[in-house]
Amino acid sequence: MKLATHFPFFFAIVFLLTVVSCNDRPNDLGTHYYACLDAADSAKATYDYQKAFGHYYRSLGYTNDTTPRWKAYSSIEMAKIQTRFGDYAGADSLLTQTLSYLKDTLYRSNVYAALGNNFSEQHDYVNARHYMERALALKTDAKDQLLLRNNIGYLYLQAQDYPRALSYYSKLIQTPGLDTLPDCYAKIRDNQAAAALYLNHPQTKAWLDRAYRLRDSLGNPLELTASTMHYAAYYLRQGQRDSAVIWAQKAYGYASQLHHPEDRLEALRYLIQALPNAKAKEPMEQYLRLSDSLDVVRSKAKVYFTSVIYDANLVRKENERFRSQLQLLLIAAGVLVCVGGVYFVNQRLRLRNRILRATYETELRLSKKVHDELANDVFKTLSFVENQTPDSPNKEAVLDHLEEIYQRTRFLSRSTGAIETGLTFKEELLELMSGFSSPTVAVIALNVERIDWNLIATTSKITLYRVLQELLVNMKKHSGANRVQITFETSKHQLVVHYEDNGIGMPTGVSPKNGLVNVENRILTLGGSISFETHQPTGCALKFILPK
Repeated sequence: MKLATHFPFFFAIVFLLTVVSCNDRPNDLGTHYYACLDAADSAKATYDYQKAFGHYYRSLGYTNDTTPRWKAYSSIEMAKIQTRFGDYAGADSLLTQTLSYLKDTLYRSNVYAALGNNFSEQHDYVNARHYMERALALKTDAKDQLLLRNNIGYLYLQAQDYPRALSYYSKLIQTPGLDTLPDCYAKIRDNQAAAALYLNHPQTKAWLDRAYRLRDSLGNPLELTASTMHYAAYYLRQGQRDSAVIWAQKAYGYASQLHHPEDRLEALRYLIQALPNAKAKEPMEQYLRLSDSLDVVRSKAKVYFTSVIYDANLVRKENERFRSQLQLLLIAAGVLVCVGGVYFVNQRLRLRNRILRATYETELRLSKKVHDELANDVFKTLSFVENQTPDSPNKEAVLDHLEEIYQRTRFLSRSTGAIETGLTFKEELLELMSGFSSPTVAVIALNVERIDWNLIATTSKITLYRVLQELLVNMKKHSGANRVQITFETSKHQLVVHYEDNGIGMPTGVSPKNGLVNVENRILTLGGSISFETHQPTGCALKFILPK
């Protein structure tokens, strides 16, 4: 009965595991999140920034309150792409929202820097500097601080405040340890030269050369784009148009390599200024086509960014609604499982109680037989022997009494002892039925020989034997029948037995089951069924079915 005891607990555990499995574990979240980042990096590597934006946004679906850094990183990268395509309002909204939940100092500084760059692209240099300085106040890494200071100085360049920019970079270039960071040194030196060239500073060319040689040795196309642009601007101011054309073309080549349309436009502007009017027509047309194309791309990108966020919000709401419905369904299923478990346990307990009751009633009946019949016969025999004298000629009567006691004892043993269910079961069954035949009672068995008893389960054989034994005992003691017919049939999965006798039957208003409780319990315990025919005026007729 262990299954019955633990059934509800087993299903409760299954239910809990099912509910838990509906929520992604942290490791699963991390796997999905970084898979989205890998896809975004792959898209950026092919300059498909819109696709990268979509992957970053999908990665947000694998973040939660316990992973604010993940959420912030994806949001910052999305905002950078929005800024790149001119969606300044979208970037500002996303970054401001990120600040509302982000407590991490490092990532807050990154958000401030992104906000500063977003305002810089809108030529709002006051707000740009405000956020750059807030980011700088939170930076602890020396290189990060230098890069932010460089960006702050670049705001002066963009605002065309060249004296202030030159003063700023001239101080920044003296930062201790800067020479150990060649990429930072080249960036700062190049921007110092860019400020100087508009002031006709004598060191402009030397500073440009120093920055370019470092960048060329590092092989960074993005940084080389800036240097070649500044060379083109320098030679234009010097009136050396041929040299300006060469450097403008180099700048255009690097910008094309990087798929930077804004830098390509700037390089084309320098090229148009450097070329004679007769030769500037082609780059001018190219500039107009690229400018128009860039406007279209930016417009489409803004629409795309909005649609991605809108569609994703719809999907998220739908997923939340589905998850709520799923949770309700699982709760309902859990309740049903628990109720089913309770019902199952109750049925098993009822079945066990029925078996125990049948066992108890069998023991009680055997005890009564021993007391009322066997013990009484033994007492009579003892009394008879005590009253005899050595000369009494009643030896045969004593032997008859002892024979009767032996037969009763043998019958009692057979009614409770082991049953041969093997190859000789048919003979065992026939012997049982013939044992109840007498000159006044005919017990007829039909179709016994047609049944392949090897195909009948052992438990069904035992139950069949005991049920027939009980029916025949009941017939002999109470029915007064002189004819009993037992018919056997089989189907694919069942053994069907019909029992009929011509006895007195049951009194009116009394159910036949009342006298055959043990029979019914045995059959139902095995998963069979029993039915009584109550329409006939005399005798007893019933059918019971046992599984094969």
